[in-house]
Amino acid sequence: ITGIIGTGHHFYWIGAPGYWQWWGSIFSALEPIPFFIMTLFAFNVINKRKREHPNKAAVLWAMGTAVL
Repeated sequence: ITGIIGTGHHFYWIGAPGYWQWWGSIFSALEPIPFFIMTLFAFNVINKRKREHPNKAAVLWAMGTAVL
């Protein structure tokens, strides 16, 4: 939802009412939160695993892509 409403700050420049600037700016600022939560979830899953993965380099690469 943050991504959809976050684009609302662009509507202001095409002549839409001024409240779109505020709504769009607020939700645009909230857009990184779901990505942060997904990163926390990925680390949580890795920390709770029952057995070690045989290819440690692949696990570290996958975790690195989740962070970046």
